[in-house]
Amino acid sequence: MDNYANIFLTDFNNRTFNIRNTLITKPALKKSPDAANILADEALRIQRTILHWRSVGVAESTSSLLILGDALLADYQAQKEANALIDYDDLILRAGELLNRKGVAPWVLFKLDGGIDHILVDEAQDTSPAQWGVIEALTEEFFAGSGAHETTPTIFVVGDVKQSIYSFQGADPVAFGRMKSFFGKQVHNAGEIWRPIDLS
Repeated sequence: MDNYANIFLTDFNNRTFNIRNTLITKPALKKSPDAANILADEALRIQRTILHWRSVGVAESTSSLLILGDALLADYQAQKEANALIDYDDLILRAGELLNRKGVAPWVLFKLDGGIDHILVDEAQDTSPAQWGVIEALTEEFFAGSGAHETTPTIFVVGDVKQSIYSFQGADPVAFGRMKSFFGKQVHNAGEIWRPIDLS
């Protein structure tokens, strides 16, 4: 099939399969005027067939990868549960659930409030919405004015959206801008000083 297709198509190496500019020579075309249309139709049929085969191959490979990935994730989850382990993502999700659980969250935040005076978020452009949820819950008492702080609590966030590794650990650069606005308003409403600093 490759040898036959190569008569009609080019660029087999980079797998683009373009139809050849010349499918028949001028002397041969003079002897068979209908041959140009016949060869052009055949070239198009072969091109479509090869591209269809490629699509089917990609679909089958993707399906296999999804099945394998699903099996790996299920086994990974089973291993964690069998050994009573949690991973980094679990920590973030469970911390967020705990800090936002009705009836429990206020007590946890009250206990934490006396021990947290400063929060530093580094590489903030790669922070996921779930991580921002934890940070937001931890800073809730910072702006309420009811914390047991000897000094004014601070939040220091360092990041540059242009440096984001998009989707890294669920990173969402849009969330970075949203949280910048959120903290700016919270600090302003609390009567404190908000300093957005451009390091350029």
